[in-house]
Amino acid sequence: MSTVITVSAAPDHHENNDNNGILSRTINKSKVYPMEESSPSEIHNDYVNEQISPVKCGESQKGLTASKQQKSCFRRHLKEAAILICVFTVVIGAFVAIAIHYFSLHPPPELVYTNMIWRHGDRAPVHFFPNFTEKYMIAFPRGIGNLTKIGAEQAEYLGLLLKHRYFQSNNITSEQIYIRSTDVPRTIETARYVLKGMSFSNVTVSVETPKNVDTAGNPFFDCAVAMQFVLDRKENYLLRENFSEIYELMQRELNYNDDAYRLFDTLNCLKAHDLALPEWLDDSELYEKLKFLSWHGVEALFGLEPFNDELQKKIRGGSSLRGIVSRIACKVNYLDWVSVDFCDEKFYGLSA
Repeated sequence: MSTVITVSAAPDHHENNDNNGILSRTINKSKVYPMEESSPSEIHNDYVNEQISPVKCGESQKGLTASKQQKSCFRRHLKEAAILICVFTVVIGAFVAIAIHYFSLHPPPELVYTNMIWRHGDRAPVHFFPNFTEKYMIAFPRGIGNLTKIGAEQAEYLGLLLKHRYFQSNNITSEQIYIRSTDVPRTIETARYVLKGMSFSNVTVSVETPKNVDTAGNPFFDCAVAMQFVLDRKENYLLRENFSEIYELMQRELNYNDDAYRLFDTLNCLKAHDLALPEWLDDSELYEKLKFLSWHGVEALFGLEPFNDELQKKIRGGSSLRGIVSRIACKVNYLDWVSVDFCDEKFYGLSA
């Protein structure tokens, strides 16, 4: 076997000379000298060993190929994403175009006119029975017949419902709203709370006439013919003979024996506020009898069966209906009516 002797080409003083750093970096390899017995084929040096092997070359080519594949994959994904974005944009644009076309053919409904009549909210009893009603007045601090806190909340909620149903942004102004009320505190206050719920608190509630001559708002306005009709049938609708025990009970407990409606109204108010009832009044059978007698009296007031009378119906119901129809006719036909100079009203409300 050949013996290889390695001799350093750097001089001994190189380690101690910093100025020869370049030389030390340049002359850094070992030269190989063959022994006498070495054959030429066995002579080699470090430069030969530094040649790139086929394995390293193959790895380099694979790395370049992988890099090209990654770039190609990235470009492909980018192209796919661009196509998806374009498709999505086209679809959204199509939907928008269809929506615009639809709403151009079907515009939102326009508020032309609304005519409403509502009753007042929850109230205190309208009749005062001495030695009885005052026991419950702590629950009705606003007084007999007046709107309660619950009634105010009911009226405001009604206004909120009207706002959501009929009013949109900028489709009505306060000048196009007309609210009137009968000349009764509870109906006036109800109208104000309705306007509050409608977000039109600045609109004034109109009280045009006293209630005894208010033919549009009060169906029980003073009318001699209608009042005489009821008086002539009073004993018939009171049904004293059939319900003598009811009138005897009212006379004994309240010192009162007239129209049963007044007691029924008081009982309804007490029950609605969950107030404790006296033993003589806390009776479901009594409640049903009072209810029957009360509605029997209402039938007489309006000329309904069994007191059927066409004139009474017209007097008590026709005047209110006439007020509604005349305003609707004004709104529909005002352009053709020379006598009507201005009819831009969009909402009419009557608190009764």
